[in-house]
Amino acid sequence: FVSHNMGAINRLCGTCVLMEQGQIVEFGPTSRVVNRYLSASAGAGGRVVFDHRTTRTGNGCYVIEWAELRNSQHREQSKFSIGEAITLAVKFHKTITPPGGLKMGITITSLDGIPIANMVDEDSGFRVNDFPDHNEVAVKLRDVRLYPGTYSLGIWLGDLRSDTAYDSIAQAINFEIIGGGKLTARD
Repeated sequence: FVSHNMGAINRLCGTCVLMEQGQIVEFGPTSRVVNRYLSASAGAGGRVVFDHRTTRTGNGCYVIEWAELRNSQHREQSKFSIGEAITLAVKFHKTITPPGGLKMGITITSLDGIPIANMVDEDSGFRVNDFPDHNEVAVKLRDVRLYPGTYSLGIWLGDLRSDTAYDSIAQAINFEIIGGGKLTARD
């Protein structure tokens, strides 16, 4: 079967094929092929630019242009130690003014698509205001204590009641939690 849902692929397939523009790029064990797919889609340095090929849902009132992960020194990064802060910067623009205002949500999932966390702007202490045309929002996730492994962040923009999605990209950008860091040191 053909899918961009990495959770379903991991659960249903022992072997898979990665194709790009009709050509086979990788064939082999699912975990290896999925890791290559996610690494390629996440970009090498922690930044992903979204275009017309990006799988997204929503009515298009807002369009997410790019997402970037940053460390505590505000540098682009995709690997973090346990307990480190991760900043997600997102740039988006408005195509038409929707009647329902603007709200932002962020999800963290495992590579198998298992939800780990869901954060909505006002509930989680960050605000997305309705700016004139182009917006860049940075959300700092403090003291991220996930087990070592690769995770994915999804981005959702929608109305204030959370009824309507303007733009939503599941598994928009990936990051890796590596061992080490202040929480693994022993005295």
